[in-house]
Amino acid sequence: MPIRRDGMTRREWLATTPTMAIAACLPVRRPAEAFRIGRFRKIYEPGPRDAKGKPPRGWHLNDHCFVRGHDGLWHMFGIAWTDPGVEPAPTAAFLEHATSPSLVGPEANWVRREAVLPLAGDRFETVMWAPHVVSFEGQYHMFVATGGPDQTRWGITRATSPDLMSWTRSGDGPSFRDGFQARDPMVVRAPGSNSWSLYYTATEHPEGGRHVVACRTSTDLARWGDRRVVFSDEHRGTAFGPTESPFVVGREGRWYLLIGPRPYGGPPPAGASQHTQPGYVGTDVFASRDGPTWTGEDLVGHIPAHAAELVQDLDGRWYVSHCGVGQGGLHLASFEWGS
Repeated sequence: MPIRRDGMTRREWLATTPTMAIAACLPVRRPAEAFRIGRFRKIYEPGPRDAKGKPPRGWHLNDHCFVRGHDGLWHMFGIAWTDPGVEPAPTAAFLEHATSPSLVGPEANWVRREAVLPLAGDRFETVMWAPHVVSFEGQYHMFVATGGPDQTRWGITRATSPDLMSWTRSGDGPSFRDGFQARDPMVVRAPGSNSWSLYYTATEHPEGGRHVVACRTSTDLARWGDRRVVFSDEHRGTAFGPTESPFVVGREGRWYLLIGPRPYGGPPPAGASQHTQPGYVGTDVFASRDGPTWTGEDLVGHIPAHAAELVQDLDGRWYVSHCGVGQGGLHLASFEWGS
């Protein structure tokens, strides 16, 4: 059964716009399972607190991640910045950090912590974007897009921490470089495997071309192999595109890929922000039985969310997140796999 969105099937909803009516006619391989999402509820507002502990107005959270620490707390790391036109804006990039004793529910209380990983000028970092954290061999490993002056060779940097509070960058520079504006890393290890996969958004060629999701593998999280393309979109460009914020989940013999913003209408006009895209608050879900590679025919659903992340709570329940420019903070909704 196709996922329903606001009372319509996904196919009915896609047919409401001319550009997506074409996509609605494409053959789609649907797995036996679909999913359902609940209502999004705000759990956190980013930005420095005032004397009364209140968050500022006009800030947003963007690409982020969740991880539960050995301290029993849930930790969230993400991009935090002011919405366009809101002053004063930060003077340098950093990563927002917040913790809560519970992911959701009455005991959830997300508290802002000291920001981590401010830009390091001596490493020629230009951005601090889209962190993802995994635990391995007694340490936490964070992967984050740090950018650089040459956007055809942006860097994915690794930092390590014993406690999720203090972080140390690894090596003299990024773990690897790629273009155009390679960013939004997400790391996952298949059950029973000794190999990690790092997914990120990039372009067909370092100078541009089709927007893609690329992947590299490693056994130690330090040395990464050559890239391979696991999803390719027909839209072409350089910076922003429709393969951002890749999130991968392996479940019951299928591999799921979440990417956005979708539907995508092409690059925004000169001087306009990505959030002006009609599909900015939109994530498509693809599913494949052929391993972690996907095509447009693997589309199985749509989530009305930006930079969506899936997170599983201690009780086994799943949730999906939503954030972005103008969205007022970080939101979570229940996510139920079909049966």
